[in-house]
Amino acid sequence: MGTLWLSCLKLLPTILYTCYAYTLLLVGVWALAQDHSVKDHICGRTYHVWKFCCLNVVLWLLSCVSYCVWRGGGEGARARAMVLIVMYFGFFMWGLLMWVNVSSNCSSIFQKQFHMIYAFHHICTITNGVFFFLFLLHESFVGKQLGGDFTIMADVQHRYNTPIRPPMDMINSQGSNHTSSQWAVQPPQGPSVPVPPNGLPPQLSYEYEKIMQSTSSSTLPQTTP
Repeated sequence: MGTLWLSCLKLLPTILYTCYAYTLLLVGVWALAQDHSVKDHICGRTYHVWKFCCLNVVLWLLSCVSYCVWRGGGEGARARAMVLIVMYFGFFMWGLLMWVNVSSNCSSIFQKQFHMIYAFHHICTITNGVFFFLFLLHESFVGKQLGGDFTIMADVQHRYNTPIRPPMDMINSQGSNHTSSQWAVQPPQGPSVPVPPNGLPPQLSYEYEKIMQSTSSSTLPQTTP
């Protein structure tokens, strides 16, 4: 039980990241569709809030895709982490400067008429700043101290996806509860004592013994040249 809880704890960052990223993508698509008219407003054309949110959706889509399909570590994972660090930092500074320098009039308009996309702008700005800080810490010393790479999808290994599956895990095609471990190799017996394969029903085992005994007892006729 302790090993199970430890494994679940190691998978917790993966679960939290994927849940948050997918939620952010769904909220972003909804906000872009809901407040699409902000592009035609004077404040939207001045501060490009729709473009900022749209590029953030693209950024997080690429981040999720690369996170889910990337299976290798090494230099490729380090390059991916460095690219994301630069992108997170750039979008964080862009959103922060927009947040600080927006005029009070446009801020009031965004909050009243385009509150969804304006709230998503705030969420993206904070999220990019947080993940920039986390990635920077990970690449600096946290990943080395913890002995793992938390910037790529965890590769879960268990007995059902190992390259060589043990015989006890091979289920027969009929879906019964008997496994093929019953068909293990038996030590050699004498020719006069036939041993039926394990796993056969008692009736089949009895018939098998009768057939083998009759076969071993019968001899072919000898011919002389």
